[in-house]
Order: sequence, then C-alpha cells, then structure tokens
Amino acid sequence: MRTVIDQYEDLLTVPEVARLLRVASSTVRKWIGRGQIPYLALPNGDYRVPRVALFRALPSNVDAAAVLARVQRLASVPEGELAEEIRSVRQVRRGA
Repeated sequence: MRTVIDQYEDLLTVPEVARLLRVASSTVRKWIGRGQIPYLALPNGDYRVPRVALFRALPSNVDAAAVLARVQRLASVPEGELAEEIRSVRQVRRGA
C-alpha cells in the first residue's frame, strides 16, 4: 500500500523543472503562479513539482493537432525543396 509520502517521492525543484523543460526558472515560477503546472508549496516559500503530475499536465498545454498538422505538411515537401529552404534560412540568419 502506497502512503502519501510515497506519492511525492519524486519531487523536482524549480531549477530541476526548468532544466528538464529547457526553460528559465522564472518561466516555471510563472507557470506555478498561473496554476498551469501542479506544485507543492513548502513552508519556506520554495516549490516542489511532482514529476508524474508535471508530465500529466503538459499535454494540456500543447495543441497536439496543430503540431501533427505541421509535421504532416513538412513530410509532404520534396527533399530537394526542403534542403533549399533550409539553405536560404541559414543565409538570412547569417546576414548573407
């Protein structure tokens, strides 16, 4: 039988969540403030984020249908056109 403590065995700090999601710690704190990700508030003001609950919450923040549509459009572009487009974007970024 799992206890309440067992459920929160894998708690992440704000910097750990930020590293895991490749965002700034301030972004994680904003998400916590907006209630976009689950968290536990500690008496000292720090936060802990349950890893499993975090990953369950993330899909609701992503429009999976839109991402899939972009991937499908990209897959339909012939390789030569795609390579040319990538070259042109790189040239623009370099300022050439």
